[in-house]
Amino acid sequence: MRSPLKRSVGSLSQNEGKTARHLNDNMKTPRVLLLLFFMLGSTSSCVLHGVSAANEASLESNLKNIRNAIGKYRNEKGVPPQLLDDLVEAGYLRMIPRDPITDKDDWTIVPIECSSDPNCVIGIKDVRSSSTSKSRKGTRYSDW
Repeated sequence: MRSPLKRSVGSLSQNEGKTARHLNDNMKTPRVLLLLFFMLGSTSSCVLHGVSAANEASLESNLKNIRNAIGKYRNEKGVPPQLLDDLVEAGYLRMIPRDPITDKDDWTIVPIECSSDPNCVIGIKDVRSSSTSKSRKGTRYSDW
């Protein structure tokens, strides 16, 4: 027959073995979660950069279209448009596009300055994004 002391030492060894295995199993969970977190973080970073690149390309396209319409309006009418809506009403644009960075049609209008020319007609010279954010290249969208 085993002595009570040996039995308690023996049962202690078995419990320690279970505890060590249990701790090892528990350590796998944080490692797996850390790996998943890293993978998801990398994926979401790629997705966010993809959206930003698409928004930047859309901004470039929208600015080009508006600027071309301003130039055509001025060349054909002899005066610059007073409002962006003039470009739509005259058929140079189907609609005023939204700024994909601000997600609004809140363009900043750059007016023609007529300080020294008495024949100058005030109107729209250019448009810019109203965003104060910086592009992926580090330039402000409002400077494009």
